[in-house]
Amino acid sequence: MLPDPRSLEDELFQSTWDDGLLDLFLGVSLLLIGVGWHLDQIAIGSIAPALLVSTWAPIRQRFVEPRSGYVELGARTQRKTRRGLWAVLALGVVALGLGVALYLQVRAGSSPSTLIAGLPALLLALGAAVTGAVLRIPRLGLYALALAAAGVATGLIGLDPSPSMLVSGLIITAAGALRFSRFLRTHPVEEAR
Repeated sequence: MLPDPRSLEDELFQSTWDDGLLDLFLGVSLLLIGVGWHLDQIAIGSIAPALLVSTWAPIRQRFVEPRSGYVELGARTQRKTRRGLWAVLALGVVALGLGVALYLQVRAGSSPSTLIAGLPALLLALGAAVTGAVLRIPRLGLYALALAAAGVATGLIGLDPSPSMLVSGLIITAAGALRFSRFLRTHPVEEAR
């Protein structure tokens, strides 16, 4: 009996995210957002993820594909993923805009609550959870919990949003670095014969 091609494609799709590169990019993005907020240069945080997205394909081609290959997914999976990722992107833009607006409101002193400083991390946690669901990556749910905990702690302590981004960014970057280094070790590039 032949395996179901849809379940095989689902397995291939899910294994696409197992190398740790997504984790690294998410963690570094959060670190850069946190640094931008800490330096009061919010533009750094908004530009950094876009710059990282533009380096995704070259880094993947250089380090991941020689080890795991490249799989062209079926039209059904591509459409479903594209729709889900556009929804996540729209949610991310709204979350970033709302987070920046609320942060500026806090800086201007017109905030009704100190908990608002934790809201950017909470909104990003929502984005991580939704992305994890769309891409079927359970560990993004754990990252969402780290972001949410950091956001709540930041709000309760009364800090600006940067610590929540920096702490969760460090956690996610470390997890991504471990996952990526394990991937590189366990999948060496085969020499041409």
